[in-house]
Amino acid sequence: MKWTEISDSPHTKRFELLSEELKLSGIENSFVATELPAEFRDPGFFSNEEGCDQFRSFVNQIKLKYDQIRVGGFFRENIDLFSHEYPAELMQIRVLDSLVKSQDRWWPRNQQFHAFISVMIHEIKKLDFSAPILVVGANADSKTMISALIKLGFSHFNITDINSEKSKSLVSELKRCYFSSRFEVTEIGYVTQLSNIFSIGVNGISADLDETTRMAVIYFNFLIKDGFWIESTARATSVLAEEAKSFGFSVWSGIDMISNLDFIWVQSVLKGNIDLARLKESYSHNNGFKP
Repeated sequence: MKWTEISDSPHTKRFELLSEELKLSGIENSFVATELPAEFRDPGFFSNEEGCDQFRSFVNQIKLKYDQIRVGGFFRENIDLFSHEYPAELMQIRVLDSLVKSQDRWWPRNQQFHAFISVMIHEIKKLDFSAPILVVGANADSKTMISALIKLGFSHFNITDINSEKSKSLVSELKRCYFSSRFEVTEIGYVTQLSNIFSIGVNGISADLDETTRMAVIYFNFLIKDGFWIESTARATSVLAEEAKSFGFSVWSGIDMISNLDFIWVQSVLKGNIDLARLKESYSHNNGFKP
């Protein structure tokens, strides 16, 4: 099995480690990083149909070379660049992280959505479904995790981002998709004034955490006593995970998240099995990579 990734911010080290774990588990594979032409790393290139068509031709050539494809970076929220046919669940999320080849056809999938649900099922009995959830960061990871939490039965979300326009835009999009859920925006500077009524806090920021957001969140004044803090990616944002632990909150780290995501991908796409604990340890020892 030969596989690759299409991304403007590739996860090469992570997927090389995953490739090694697959081999240790008896799954022969070869991961080869795809080098994107410079123009495809510029979101502005896709502002017209000509640029989109050029990229689609590029993707079609990649499909001829590989058996499976992972998708990252800003491409995750540009699902129409990859396909005009997708599963019902993606009609609402509109975020992908993989292209799955099945019977000579390629389908967009969101493995993070399913991985997050599988994680939360084990924690769900501890959580208050009626309590609101604070989501830090308005992006693809946040959108995916909100969709998964709605699937699990949560319905009240408060979204904050240093760019308030992004928060408002995400809330507007979510309201069009999920009519029975409640979405609100909190300016980042007002997070410290929130009441401690939130059962879950979600950090969807994958880049290095800016100081304004860090200082707004790090007191965790918004979480209830038995609250849960969740991180989507294993980057410098783990400073929040460590602080949440020091306050006694339950924490699902970025390493936990991406390990389970890749574990689910292997199970559902490759129909194989790997040692999750060993993969998590491998990722933990390489915490400097960009997941």
